[in-house]
Formats: sequence, C-alpha cells, structure tokens
Amino acid sequence: MNKHVIINTEAPVEILESLNDLGFNVIKIPILPSLAQPIQGHPDLQVFIHDKTIFCQKYIDRNILSLFKKIFNNVKLCQTVPKDPYPNDVAYNIVNLTKKVICNTKYIEPAIKQYLLEKNIEMIHVNQGYAKCSTLVLNQDSIITADNSIHIAASNNGVDSLLITPGFIQLPGYEYGFPGGASGQFDNTVYFTGTLSHHPDKKKIESFIFSKNKHIQYLSNGTIIDLGSLFFFSTVK
Repeated sequence: MNKHVIINTEAPVEILESLNDLGFNVIKIPILPSLAQPIQGHPDLQVFIHDKTIFCQKYIDRNILSLFKKIFNNVKLCQTVPKDPYPNDVAYNIVNLTKKVICNTKYIEPAIKQYLLEKNIEMIHVNQGYAKCSTLVLNQDSIITADNSIHIAASNNGVDSLLITPGFIQLPGYEYGFPGGASGQFDNTVYFTGTLSHHPDKKKIESFIFSKNKHIQYLSNGTIIDLGSLFFFSTVK
C-alpha cells in the first residue's frame, strides 16, 4: 500500500520532513493567485475528494493533475475557480463524512453537487462557507469543530461533534485559523500540524480523539497552524 498526503506547498519544512519520515508521498498543491495571498496554497479551497474521485479547480497544475490521474479512479476538472473575496473561495470547502457532507450548499461547485445527488449523499447545509476548514473529521460519525453552526447541524444529523474554543491556531495574515485546516486523519491516526500545548481545550480534544480509538501524531514542535487541511489517502501498489 502506498500512502499519500495532499498539502499546502508553503507548509513549513519541518512538517514536510515529518510526513516524509512517516512514509507518506507528499503532494504539494501549488498556489492559486486568484485567492487571497495567505490562503493561495490551501488544498481545501482547490480540491474535494470523495471515495476514489477527486474534483479540482480547472487551473490545477498539470503535473499535479497527471499525478492525480495515476492515483484516483476519477479526476474531474471543474469550472469554478476559487477567488477572493469570500464566499467566492469556498466551492470545494466541503466536509466529507462519506454518506453525508456538510457545506454551504449555495456556493459549492455544481459538478460536486450533481455528483452528490447522483450518489444519494445527504447534504447538510450550514451558513459557514469554510465548512472543511472549520471541521476535523475523525470518522463518518464524529467531528471536532470550533464553529457552533456546524456543531449544531452535525449533532442534529446524528454526528457526534465536539465543540471547541475558536482561535489558538495560527493562520498568518488572519486573526486565527481553524481545526480542520490544521489537521488530517488517516487510518487510526489524527495528524496535527503542530502541538496543542497552547490550546485551552487540549485535554478535551485529546480525550475525544482517544475515545474514538484514534492516535495523535504531531508533525512539528511549533504551534498548530492552519495550512488548508491535510488530505490523506492510500493506493494499492
């Protein structure tokens, strides 16, 4: 089995080296100039993955696109090009819970919406456009979020949601970042871009993750930073 991770091309070297050391093939999403400068390399604003299908904004780097075609069963180039300002940048920012998704349904990429309808995937609407940024998915039935609207919507739809204090996550250029953008989940491990040592809910977050039979891996010794999500997946050799 080959292990892969899609990550911001501007991720700190320490994080990239940690992922390499852990055996992941690191795929760096190039910056997209139409987005606001601090978030131009955020993967969760440029791609959406469901099952073995990846949806990409149409100007995705052609070398990355060729790589995706070798890895995924289906690669779909979409017409929507995310751009500044919000909400023009959230077309791909969707929480994937396998049998359901959480997103602002008014702004998602039409091809993704059509796909979800055809697959009978339930779409849970929230007003928060940055749904994926805001949400760390542990499994299809449990999440961690700092957004109260997502917490309520998830809880009302059978998802076990831990609501944490907003902030305490770095996102250079903004007041603070989000838990989903600063993490990713693969197999039975949750990967954080840095440590939770400065987060007031550190113990609560760790306890919730452990209660789902997951481990925690910190990818750097620095403060947790929002890089636009880490997308982990595997392929058969």
